[in-house]
Amino acid sequence: MSERFDFNQAYTLGQSVIVAADRLDVLNGQMEKRFGELGDYFRDGGYSEYALDMTEANKAISEVMTQMKVVGKAILQYAQDLEAVK
Repeated sequence: MSERFDFNQAYTLGQSVIVAADRLDVLNGQMEKRFGELGDYFRDGGYSEYALDMTEANKAISEVMTQMKVVGKAILQYAQDLEAVK
Protein backbone atom coordinates (compact mmCIF):
# COMPACT_ATOMS: atom_id res chain seq x y z
CA MET A 1 0.00 0.00 0.00
CA SER A 2 1.37 3.38 -1.01
CA GLU A 3 2.11 5.99 1.65
CA ARG A 4 1.01 8.75 -0.72
CA PHE A 5 -2.54 10.01 -0.78
CA ASP A 6 -4.10 9.24 -4.15
CA PHE A 7 -6.33 12.18 -5.04
CA ASN A 8 -7.81 10.42 -8.06
CA GLN A 9 -8.84 7.47 -5.92
CA ALA A 10 -10.30 9.79 -3.29
CA TYR A 11 -12.37 11.65 -5.87
CA THR A 12 -13.50 8.38 -7.42
CA LEU A 13 -14.45 6.97 -4.02
CA GLY A 14 -16.30 10.12 -2.99
CA GLN A 15 -18.24 10.26 -6.24
CA SER A 16 -18.99 6.53 -6.09
CA VAL A 17 -20.46 6.81 -2.61
CA ILE A 18 -22.67 9.72 -3.69
CA VAL A 19 -23.78 7.92 -6.87
CA ALA A 20 -24.58 4.77 -4.86
CA ALA A 21 -26.69 6.83 -2.46
CA ASP A 22 -28.56 8.42 -5.37
CA ARG A 23 -29.16 4.99 -6.92
CA LEU A 24 -30.42 3.67 -3.59
CA ASP A 25 -32.79 6.63 -3.46
CA VAL A 26 -34.20 5.75 -6.90
CA LEU A 27 -34.62 2.09 -6.02
CA ASN A 28 -36.27 2.98 -2.72
CA GLY A 29 -38.68 5.25 -4.56
CA GLN A 30 -39.56 2.42 -6.93
CA MET A 31 -40.16 0.11 -3.98
CA GLU A 32 -42.42 2.68 -2.31
CA LYS A 33 -44.42 3.10 -5.51
CA ARG A 34 -44.91 -0.63 -5.96
CA PHE A 35 -45.83 -1.07 -2.31
CA GLY A 36 -48.36 1.74 -2.59
CA GLU A 37 -49.92 0.05 -5.61
CA LEU A 38 -50.26 -3.18 -3.61
CA GLY A 39 -52.14 -1.23 -0.98
CA ASP A 40 -54.74 -0.28 -3.56
CA TYR A 41 -55.71 -3.96 -3.77
CA PHE A 42 -54.94 -5.39 -0.34
CA ARG A 43 -56.29 -3.32 2.52
CA ASP A 44 -56.42 -5.55 5.57
CA GLY A 45 -54.74 -5.98 8.94
CA GLY A 46 -51.77 -7.78 7.44
CA TYR A 47 -51.18 -4.98 4.96
CA SER A 48 -51.38 -2.40 7.76
CA GLU A 49 -48.73 -4.23 9.80
CA TYR A 50 -46.57 -4.63 6.73
CA ALA A 51 -47.01 -0.93 5.98
CA LEU A 52 -45.61 -0.07 9.40
CA ASP A 53 -42.59 -2.29 8.74
CA MET A 54 -42.11 -0.71 5.33
CA THR A 55 -42.29 2.77 6.84
CA GLU A 56 -39.55 1.87 9.31
CA ALA A 57 -37.46 0.33 6.53
CA ASN A 58 -37.91 3.47 4.44
CA LYS A 59 -36.74 5.65 7.33
CA ALA A 60 -33.67 3.45 7.80
CA ILE A 61 -32.86 3.52 4.09
CA SER A 62 -33.27 7.30 4.01
CA GLU A 63 -30.88 7.65 6.94
CA VAL A 64 -28.31 5.44 5.21
CA MET A 65 -28.60 7.51 2.01
CA THR A 66 -28.09 10.71 3.99
CA GLN A 67 -25.04 9.28 5.74
CA MET A 68 -23.59 8.00 2.46
CA LYS A 69 -23.91 11.44 0.88
CA VAL A 70 -22.26 13.07 3.89
CA VAL A 71 -19.39 10.57 3.77
CA GLY A 72 -18.96 11.01 0.01
CA LYS A 73 -18.87 14.79 0.32
CA ALA A 74 -16.46 14.58 3.26
CA ILE A 75 -14.08 12.41 1.23
CA LEU A 76 -14.22 14.88 -1.65
CA GLN A 77 -13.67 17.83 0.69
CA TYR A 78 -10.77 16.06 2.41
CA ALA A 79 -9.11 15.42 -0.93
CA GLN A 80 -9.62 19.04 -1.98
CA ASP A 81 -8.21 20.34 1.29
CA LEU A 82 -5.14 18.10 1.01
CA GLU A 83 -4.61 19.06 -2.59
CA ALA A 84 -4.81 22.74 -1.69
CA VAL A 85 -1.90 22.41 0.77
CA LYS A 86 0.07 20.07 -1.47
